[in-house]
Amino acid sequence: MRRAASHNHSLPTKTEGPAPAAEGKWCSGTKTVFFPGGSSGGPFATVVYNGAVAAADLGADVEYVWSDRNPEKIVTQFAEAAATKPDGIAIMGHHGDDAVSAVVADAEAQGIIVTGQNTTLPTLEAQYKTSGFGYVGAELYSAGYALGSESVSRFGLGAGDKAMVWGLLAQAGRGERTKGVIDALEDAGMTVDYLEIDDATNADA
Repeated sequence: MRRAASHNHSLPTKTEGPAPAAEGKWCSGTKTVFFPGGSSGGPFATVVYNGAVAAADLGADVEYVWSDRNPEKIVTQFAEAAATKPDGIAIMGHHGDDAVSAVVADAEAQGIIVTGQNTTLPTLEAQYKTSGFGYVGAELYSAGYALGSESVSRFGLGAGDKAMVWGLLAQAGRGERTKGVIDALEDAGMTVDYLEIDDATNADA
């Protein structure tokens, strides 16, 4: 970098190069609430949490809310988070659109940006996408269907065979993955015995 002569009082010439680290903190001054979904220390929730921590390097003040993968708990916690009036909330969609539509509408009315992750909330995303509602994660039904189809292919399964699926059909959003698996197996002519994962097991991966 060229140093200006001591007698030159003009502004120094702008140089090319990486911006100072502080200039990358474009989220500084914003407050967000992030739902990793599961329990603190859980294997999948920790991966999600670590990603959010990395994103927080952009300067945002982030509060993390752990929900034990319990849809009712997530809805209650969302309402509590919105009451603190953050700039944004990133929420899991385990509960489905209907369960959280009222609290999301209230948050949006307050100017809080809401976005989804891990489990889609397609109705709410369509309704609020112009104000920032997006989605990060897999499309669960197609992911489940692909899993079921690949299982049929790898193990040479077909008509007359029987499978047991242990899943979460009772959860409006998250259960789409389970539904996809079952549909793929049944489309291959298999008989499926289904067992719902109980709440205690679901909370502790």
